[in-house]
Amino acid sequence: MRRVTLLWADLDRVPEPWLARLPVPFLDRCRAVADPVRGRHRAAARAFLETALATVTDRPPEAIRFGTGPHGKPFLEGGPPFSLADSAGVAVLAVGEGVEVGVDLERVRPVRRFGRIAARFLGEEAAADLADAVCRGAWDGPIAAWCRFEAWTKARGTGIAAAGPPPAGIHWPAPSPGRALPPAPEAPDGLWLVDLDPPPGFRAALVAAGSAPLELSRAVLVDSPAVG
Repeated sequence: MRRVTLLWADLDRVPEPWLARLPVPFLDRCRAVADPVRGRHRAAARAFLETALATVTDRPPEAIRFGTGPHGKPFLEGGPPFSLADSAGVAVLAVGEGVEVGVDLERVRPVRRFGRIAARFLGEEAAADLADAVCRGAWDGPIAAWCRFEAWTKARGTGIAAAGPPPAGIHWPAPSPGRALPPAPEAPDGLWLVDLDPPPGFRAALVAAGSAPLELSRAVLVDSPAVG
């Protein structure tokens, strides 16, 4: 069975030695972000990513090197495939064992003009299905739907802009063991979608190349009440 490891972190608890390994120009750019909290979280997410990949691959952190795919998706030189998402101080890293992955994580909150966003990216049918929840202010479902869409684009490596129309039903729930999605040009054997179990107040989804269920393992690399 195909395996994916999920590593979680509280970005407010990322150790200082991890941050100290980051390049000074990158840290300076993070400090220059208008929202200082977001800037700290950006730096912490990068530090978490490098340390987690070093742990998973049994390499020293300084040996971690990244490249960029044709649509901007980062990849680890020498593998394995990975995908990182963070929101409101929580981060999740998905690492595939020889399988391309995409993960997304979002804090549940109101989103302005969500109906227009959903119609543009998820499709008119999905937007109509989600409209009642949006009108009632019940944001769990709409946020979960967006996570599934973003995870789908990340697994394909296209990003949102180049993804094209998503498959019908991308917004439907996909609890364990998940469900199959149609093939895509980047994944001719199909894709597998599963909703994850994030901390309270968040929604998350994982998509991996292939049309069979995944074996998921979970680890908390930086513990806190939020992610434990």
